[in-house]
Amino acid sequence: MKRILTFGDSIMRGVYYSDEAGRHKLFGDRFAALREMGYEVTNCSVMGATIGTASTLVAKKLTSPASDTTVVFEYG
Repeated sequence: MKRILTFGDSIMRGVYYSDEAGRHKLFGDRFAALREMGYEVTNCSVMGATIGTASTLVAKKLTSPASDTTVVFEYG
């Protein structure tokens, strides 16, 4: 099985502001289409994360990836 790990800020996490609710909310499963195609997706993104905190997060979550793992970074 192909694996995808994502690291990023609120955009990759799926956070958006809802005028209706008057607060930030999370989208549903943003990676549902990839999962339906057989990918195992792990979203390690954190709201408010910066590239400065990325190295700590990556060191914690990405210890020894399998050869079929794709890593995606998104920081604004």
